[in-house]
Amino acid sequence: MDKLQFAETQKIKDDNVRFPFDVSSELINHQKGIVSFQPEKVKLHFNIEQLVERTVYNIPIQIINVPKNLTAEAAPATISLRVKGGETRISNLTINEIDVLFDYAAEYKEGKQNYLMQIKTPEDVAWVEASPQYFNIKLVRREESP
Repeated sequence: MDKLQFAETQKIKDDNVRFPFDVSSELINHQKGIVSFQPEKVKLHFNIEQLVERTVYNIPIQIINVPKNLTAEAAPATISLRVKGGETRISNLTINEIDVLFDYAAEYKEGKQNYLMQIKTPEDVAWVEASPQYFNIKLVRREESP
């Protein structure tokens, strides 16, 4: 017997929802006679939250894929990021959940001064604006040890 990965319910539609709500819905059985559901109805809770924005400060810029003979530093070393999402999620968001990356091997070009960074947020968080939008890269050659 295979495990059931998901179950489908009847379509639930409620316009202009502003507050959390509960609803009962029947499960849809596409294989009647082969599969049966118990219970046939489920109670669902929908948590409705306001969308809010917040600025997260001091997120470090990480420079990855730097050759071993170089040390790379970002200037400035951190950015601020304006994010948007559900009120509870955004209020609990930490800087450890956000990655600000620059891939040296893929993006560095000699003589270029300003670079964009790649910003990765959790799936349920959207970023709106980064400040600053660009950073400079400072490279120092490492001395080879004998």
